[in-house]
Amino acid sequence: MKKVPVEWTDEMSVGVDIIDKDHQKLFSLFKQLRSLNEEGNQSEAITKVLTELYEYTDYHFKREEAVMEVCSYPHLNRHRQVHTAFAAGVKRFLDAAAGGADEFMVNSLSEFLEDWLKEHIMGMDKDYETWTVGKNNEINEVNLDFEASRK
Repeated sequence: MKKVPVEWTDEMSVGVDIIDKDHQKLFSLFKQLRSLNEEGNQSEAITKVLTELYEYTDYHFKREEAVMEVCSYPHLNRHRQVHTAFAAGVKRFLDAAAGGADEFMVNSLSEFLEDWLKEHIMGMDKDYETWTVGKNNEINEVNLDFEASRK
């Protein structure tokens, strides 16, 4: 597996602090998975981080979609479909990890996540950035509603 450093950079910002922080958390979880795999024989810990990644992805996607909706982003439905497909992919890895997270599985997962994080954020997510400009009040309000609904 190629060892390309996956680090958050300002270039990846979508201009919405809460979403950027979510993306940074996803990068952090990815780095944890990679580190555990490099340490070897960490199947239980890998499954735990993968579960957190799956749950956090669901949380992030719902928040991000709420932001896109309040900003009248015209490609929300397509974005939602891509999110659903990604979540299904992570779930397949999570289900596979239940039988033991071997090196091949984690390497495949790492490639899947690395491609997603870089390509999705720099492609699809950056596309909605212009729709968020000047909508800080709307975004803050929808985020407050989102957080309240999660309690």
